[in-house]
Amino acid sequence: ELPWSEAPNILETAQDLGGAAVLTGWYHPYCRLFRELDACSSYPTRTVGSRGRHTGFWRALLDQQLALIPYVNLRIRQIDIVEEQLADAQRAVTLGDRGLVFLHLIVPHTPWIWDDESDEFTLTRFDHDGYYDNIALMDRVLGDLRGRMEEAGKWDGTSVLFLSDHIMRYRPDYLHEPDDPRIPFILKLPGQRSGTSFDQPLSAMITHDLLEALLRGELKDQEDALAWLSARAGASEIGRAHV
Repeated sequence: ELPWSEAPNILETAQDLGGAAVLTGWYHPYCRLFRELDACSSYPTRTVGSRGRHTGFWRALLDQQLALIPYVNLRIRQIDIVEEQLADAQRAVTLGDRGLVFLHLIVPHTPWIWDDESDEFTLTRFDHDGYYDNIALMDRVLGDLRGRMEEAGKWDGTSVLFLSDHIMRYRPDYLHEPDDPRIPFILKLPGQRSGTSFDQPLSAMITHDLLEALLRGELKDQEDALAWLSARAGASEIGRAHV
């Protein structure tokens, strides 16, 4: 078996087709695994210890003290990563005219760091409802990224695929709702002005092939995308797409 760093991947495919491959990722060591990218930034998660080489002596000293209060320390680290990653993501979505920009965003992952009422970060949100505030932060982040693309003249001519890497895990008990195995799966094609839902059973495992079809220019419009999805419907993991 090949190591991950040598296995074929969709980023490499984008470059082989004459485009750029840009990645901003969280948690995984993306920049170490994919060495031939045109641009890359990643943010490993640290819950204890300091980052003296990255932040300097005084912040390292503060980190050491905050390690005595792990819940607060974790939230401070999360806010740091969100702010740094958003700045890199804003640059990433405006790079190049052809290729693939992959964003693995930390928001809305735990811990809860956003207070939607006060419209600011928080260190003291611990209940399950905090998930919805983080979702509100995610909405702001996506709106900001779209705005940056529009300013750069890249939104209308770009395909955008939005999805999650896992289901909603923090469903408050008072909702009395069963677990939902679906994830968000929203595709915007170049020039698209209206949308429709695709209600046939669908597995998110088709994402690789869908991205490759988009990179190869095989999906020109909404009808092409719906036909492509229909041909691959009925997989074992049920989902719903919006195109």
